[in-house]
Amino acid sequence: MREQIISEAGGSSEREKWITDWNTTIIDHNLEAAESTVEFGYPLFFYVLYGDFQSSMEIVRQYTPSQIFSEDSPLITEIPACDLAKELSVQLNRVTASAIEVEPELPDGWLLRGWGIYMQEPNSPLVTEYLERALLMNPEDTFLQSCLEFLKQR
Repeated sequence: MREQIISEAGGSSEREKWITDWNTTIIDHNLEAAESTVEFGYPLFFYVLYGDFQSSMEIVRQYTPSQIFSEDSPLITEIPACDLAKELSVQLNRVTASAIEVEPELPDGWLLRGWGIYMQEPNSPLVTEYLERALLMNPEDTFLQSCLEFLKQR
């Protein structure tokens, strides 16, 4: 699929093809460099920044709702630098808002957006609203169900 997209983006002239090749090379190098930082940094932050919600959720789903939606969440306390928690929240909201605008039927995006709001404002009604939207798109997801139940009971 990647090659098909690149070939379609290449245009018909030699100049357009050269520009596409150049841009593809730059993107590939940046992605390789960024991927290498996952081993040394905070993978959830990396996945969020690059809009890889599936990989983000693989990390998030390792925890219980009470661990995720708490002030001392291991998802936050395990961040190498304390200042990244606020940045993660800001980036979660920025990236998920953009992704949802393009693809509104994105349950992982809605859950991550809800968590991002929670980190800034734990009592915001948007937290449960966003999880309800995620659950509407994926009603069989027991993890989403558990998260929403936990938030409504606290």
